[in-house]
Amino acid sequence: MKRSTLVVLFVIFAVSNAANYQWPKQWHANLTNFWAKHDPMPPYHSPDGLPSAPFTAGRLHSYYDYTQVRFVEHYEDNCLAIFNVVPNWSCKFMNINKTVYLVTGDTRPAKLDPCCIFLDSFVPPPPNFLDFSGAKFNETLSIDGNQVDYYHLELPNPGFTLNFGYGFYQRSKHPALFWFDALEGWVAQKYDEFAAEAPDNSHFEVPDYCDAAVQCPQWLWPGGDPQNVLHPFFSSGFKTN
Repeated sequence: MKRSTLVVLFVIFAVSNAANYQWPKQWHANLTNFWAKHDPMPPYHSPDGLPSAPFTAGRLHSYYDYTQVRFVEHYEDNCLAIFNVVPNWSCKFMNINKTVYLVTGDTRPAKLDPCCIFLDSFVPPPPNFLDFSGAKFNETLSIDGNQVDYYHLELPNPGFTLNFGYGFYQRSKHPALFWFDALEGWVAQKYDEFAAEAPDNSHFEVPDYCDAAVQCPQWLWPGGDPQNVLHPFFSSGFKTN
């Protein structure tokens, strides 16, 4: 196992010299979520920008609306590889009204409620999140013949360093690939379709049963401490007071 502590889901990437790359205020996207246990650190130099086999892949749908400060990620096949259990279950991370709910379906682990509070007092990143600080230009590679600029962020911690990366297509300025440390190996999320338009409001409807949601259980987290998993962003979010 690479490490017992992971800062994943809701980290903000900041770079100098990245003003050309900003999210629209509203967008939605279909992605493929890859979990590669044995590959070296991304970005990958393969023609399609993907890790080498074997890997686990699943469908991911993202919905972003900064006009109402909300963000949803729906992992249709496999949840993120950041928990103490194998992520062979579907999940949603719903960042609504400064709360991040973890919503799961029938395939969720035993004893996990269908809705629990993953993080509180968090909001999604603004469209210009790359302008903040920390990440640096890494390299330019090609995905399916299209040039992609990659940025890399290192977060030093006692005994290890956490790594995050974000790639944008040079021509369209749309996101191409997001990657970060998993509990074992790496997660890489490839944007297959991107639409700079408002998502349907139905994607932001929090289930009624989340009204009674409590904090997600300690056994779900590495080391039993929810502070060991800070969600980038869903990439990404901001702690609020």
